[in-house]
Amino acid sequence: MDPAEIESAHRELVTKSKEEIEADTARKWCARALAAYQLFMQSGNLRWLNDAITYHGEAIEHAAHADGDHTMLTFVETALNAAQRAAGI
Repeated sequence: MDPAEIESAHRELVTKSKEEIEADTARKWCARALAAYQLFMQSGNLRWLNDAITYHGEAIEHAAHADGDHTMLTFVETALNAAQRAAGI
């Protein structure tokens, strides 16, 4: 493992709460899922749909741990459900 990555993780752990880290991670996975849904719609390539579904699950998982009132989970689910409808899923 790259020592710079470990140092970055160390800084993150001492400056952010677990919930903040989960929210950041949920947003990143959500963005990846949204991009993959868009790529699927543009190309029709099922690889992108498979990736979108995988990233979607990761986003939901991390969002569920982001806060006690599920604000992040609601945000992520709303965005991803809209992307699925747009993709015809």
